[in-house]
Amino acid sequence: SVSDGLALQPSVMVRSDVTQTQMDFSLLAYINENIFGGGSYRGYSATTTDAIAVILGLKLSEQITFAYAYDLTLSNLNTVSNGTHEVMLNYNFGRPIGQGKLPPIIYNPRF
Repeated sequence: SVSDGLALQPSVMVRSDVTQTQMDFSLLAYINENIFGGGSYRGYSATTTDAIAVILGLKLSEQITFAYAYDLTLSNLNTVSNGTHEVMLNYNFGRPIGQGKLPPIIYNPRF
């Protein structure tokens, strides 16, 4: 948290197929935990630069988040792609993964 109502969330994602590696660096700013925006850079050097992205989003309720991102292609792919639009709709069931119906109790008497 940077200040009351403002929090920053940095992230790094590494992808590799063992022969090539690519990294994403991103930073999101959350205002009052329900409005967010930020940017992302894909690549790890001048020769592997792929794209930059702008991200905007809104937490509509405790369960629903909507976000939009625009990726601007910086690599040689920009001859065939002017960028991409991405829309995300996220629904949160409100339970951590693996939590839910409890397994049946198995009594193991010991003699």
